[in-house]
Amino acid sequence: MQILDKAITPDGIEIELHDLSREHKLPDYNGMIITFCTVAKNTFPEGKGWYSQKGKEFRSSIYSWGEYTKDMIKADYEALKNGTKTLADLKAHLWNHQRDCFVLGL
Repeated sequence: MQILDKAITPDGIEIELHDLSREHKLPDYNGMIITFCTVAKNTFPEGKGWYSQKGKEFRSSIYSWGEYTKDMIKADYEALKNGTKTLADLKAHLWNHQRDCFVLGL
């Protein structure tokens, strides 16, 4: 894994751009991810919280696969970094889509 860049978005979310292309040879996987660290808006599973706890640190990722290319994820990383996009704009690409959307309140 190679960390290409680290930043904090204007709304205070820590983000990193990672290149995993040397480690993963899966079909339709383009080898780039954006990791992020923010605060969970919801607990999951409700009442248990083993995945996330409301008000606590939450980490997940946005990954490139299929039609979502490396160039697209790099552009989206820059957009997150400068504040022209938010995690809500990229929710279709969240690693664990439905669960992450719930945790993030999207």
